Amino acid sequence: MHYHNRYKAHTDSLKQEAKLKNEIQGKISISENKESKIKDYSWVINGLNRLFRSRRVLSYSYPFAFYMFGDEIFKDEMTPQERELKQNLFEDQQQQLEFNVERLSGFLEKDFQLFTDDEVMDTMKHVINLSNVVDRLCKQMYQCIENDLLYPLRTPHNIAPYKSKGLDRASELNISWDPAEQSSQSTKHSQEDEHRNQPASISLGKRTHELHGSSSGNRGDNRGHRSNKRDRVDANGGGDALFDLNVPAELVDKI
Repeated sequence: MHYHNRYKAHTDSLKQEAKLKNEIQGKISISENKESKIKDYSWVINGLNRLFRSRRVLSYSYPFAFYMFGDEIFKDEMTPQERELKQNLFEDQQQQLEFNVERLSGFLEKDFQLFTDDEVMDTMKHVINLSNVVDRLCKQMYQCIENDLLYPLRTPHNIAPYKSKGLDRASELNISWDPAEQSSQSTKHSQEDEHRNQPASISLGKRTHELHGSSSGNRGDNRGHRSNKRDRVDANGGGDALFDLNVPAELVDKI
């Protein structure tokens, strides 16, 4: 229930933030037409896109955690003590990402069109800094999943490499936990993302997990993680069912 509640909270936030782009474009238009030394507001759009992508990574990390720490897939792969340690580690990653995603959202919602130049500069610094922070935390979450959660397991599992580029608009995301509310748009955008990003996969038993995030992440930065990793397996071989973390967990068996 905890994972479902957090998932629901963040997908609800995505719905609200989907409305933010038009509001921000209006604020930018006002700001560009007033007497100000600041004419470049690309940092606002870049920050908004980073918010959409990181919010999506965060929201779908909860269905992943449900399966990772539940009794369905890895029941015999971890002792209760190991499960608790891994769960605490992963939830710490989630909390750090959540804290900074909310901070980024807060700065982007500010009425910067009413600010002085100094106030705009201060807001810009926060948005750029937080955009970099959440990008780094998303990378670290992927590294945590690959190196700390999946690598020690007896059977090989892989996670799609983190990419900093993803969907540019929250309105492109299908953000429903209930499969009855799913539309063909979800399948369309999942296919577009797969073609654009060509991610690898997490093969979990008879499921394949895909986490599509955003960009140019340097996967050489392991922050002390082990360098010897299992070779990636072909997650799509053998007729495995696809479990894409871009869609709700309940939809997995229907794909």
